[in-house]
Amino acid sequence: FGPVNILILTYALKAFKNSIAVGLGAFSIDMLYLFLLQFGLLNFLDNVIFMRSLAIFGFCFLTYMAYLMLRKKKESLNLEHKEFKESLLKSYIKGAFLNGSNPFVIGFW
Repeated sequence: FGPVNILILTYALKAFKNSIAVGLGAFSIDMLYLFLLQFGLLNFLDNVIFMRSLAIFGFCFLTYMAYLMLRKKKESLNLEHKEFKESLLKSYIKGAFLNGSNPFVIGFW
């Protein structure tokens, strides 16, 4: 499991539509990378400075996401329906940004 899948699972417990939006955001970035790769526009990824900068940025962002998940107080699982107020667009952007900043995704493509 990668960070996007964990985020999707977390959102699925709160609001199914938002978990779909996170998945679509990640999918959009994958398709963007595939499109750029198809047309040879990812040659700059061979640059060592770019890859190190991306690795540092990805590390910082993923560490921040882990901090946000760990700082929440632990609460017992309550099966009552609670209103989840995050917009679908914000969920989409979170999925896209998390997938786009993950150095393993860029390395894969």
